[in-house]
Amino acid sequence: MAQGKSDRPPAWSRGDSWFGFDAVRPLDGLDGLDAEILLVPLGGHTRGHSGIAVRDADRWLLHCGDAYYFHCEIDPDDPRGHPGMDILQQMTEVDRPLRLGNHARLRELVRRHGDEVEVFSAHDPWELARRVPHGSARP
Repeated sequence: MAQGKSDRPPAWSRGDSWFGFDAVRPLDGLDGLDAEILLVPLGGHTRGHSGIAVRDADRWLLHCGDAYYFHCEIDPDDPRGHPGMDILQQMTEVDRPLRLGNHARLRELVRRHGDEVEVFSAHDPWELARRVPHGSARP
């Protein structure tokens, strides 16, 4: 898809609203599993890119995949990028306005619902270090 064109969610991802995100759906095929797991469309990085939201007791965990690469991008008070990671994101994005729009929605999610939803990405080593006990992330 050419940069700047719409990255509409595919038909299978149409669903409900969840904390300001549209077209959110529960994952199919989890019958009998005592877990609430949702697919959250976060296009822009790639076509059809999605995050996974998992209900964890009294809050949600939202794994944003590659929707952002650096935790400060979604800081609600002082958003900023990381020079090297910004270049990589720009080289791989399929829809810049959509990607940056999702950054804004993620910032708003953290601002309004940070006590209900913990947001993290696949690429941020600082977020990983905060969540994994020292030394246990080694291969």
